[in-house]
Amino acid sequence: MRILLLHSGGTIGMAQTANGLAPKAGLVEAAIEAALPSGTDLVTIAFDPLLDSADVGPAEWNRFLDLIDAHPDLPVILTHGTDTMAHSGAALSQALAGDSAACCAVRIHGAAWHGRRCRGQSRASNLRCAGSGTGGRRARLRG
Repeated sequence: MRILLLHSGGTIGMAQTANGLAPKAGLVEAAIEAALPSGTDLVTIAFDPLLDSADVGPAEWNRFLDLIDAHPDLPVILTHGTDTMAHSGAALSQALAGDSAACCAVRIHGAAWHGRRCRGQSRASNLRCAGSGTGGRRARLRG
């Protein structure tokens, strides 16, 4: 099995530094790879620069959709900050309605995968979520 990771940003990919939280390259990717079942390959696209979710809207949603379209047979884990997660989730759920791609959007309050909120069950749930799906078509988002 292969899974597509779209790492767009958010606190999920940050680590503590002397100046507070800051993005840390490879943090999310390493944590997800460690949680994958044996024989599962992770295809990773990390945004550079990572997005501030307060700035995420229709253009970014369409970028997410384009990347999902470019990998039509892969389930998707999308990391996202909390500021606009509800808006992005609503938009993507409409655009992906009936699509064959399973997409699980992930956000975490607090620092990344080494915190209690991210251990065990929630990590496994996100990976199970990405492994499900149905068939259908997708809309484009305007704005």
